[in-house]
Amino acid sequence: MRYHGAMIHRRDRGFTAVELLVVIIVVGLGLALTVPALLRGSRNKRLATCESRLRALYDAETAFRARSGKGPPAKGSAYWAEILGPGADPEALTCPLSGRDRYRGPADDPTNLPPLAPIGGDRPGSHGAGEGGFLLLRNGEVRACLEAIPDWIGAEKLLAP
Repeated sequence: MRYHGAMIHRRDRGFTAVELLVVIIVVGLGLALTVPALLRGSRNKRLATCESRLRALYDAETAFRARSGKGPPAKGSAYWAEILGPGADPEALTCPLSGRDRYRGPADDPTNLPPLAPIGGDRPGSHGAGEGGFLLLRNGEVRACLEAIPDWIGAEKLLAP
């Protein structure tokens, strides 16, 4: 006679309700932790793109002045369009966070402005309520500013739509 030991025969019936609930909770927690991080990453990418575009406008203006010896006669956002020239990518003139508003340019010729005077930027609040936006300064620096600080208040006088 052969001894088979204590064999227990069990039919597999899939997951129990408790096991399924645990899996759903674990997946939900994982999503709850990763989705906000992904959204922050997307916003940070758009902020970096905005800052990069303003720096590129400064580089284009520097090259324009080197070629022509002066800045274009246009004011406001037309200033940047004239610097980039015909056929320029319209995306280069817009902030990705501001609903496609064009970057503002100087209201007058910025040649004689001090190095920390704003010569370009987006609109106050364009990056979100109370957040302000970026200002492009005469020395090529891009500065993030809150709406309520004096930089924006002074910029309103020097920049044109």
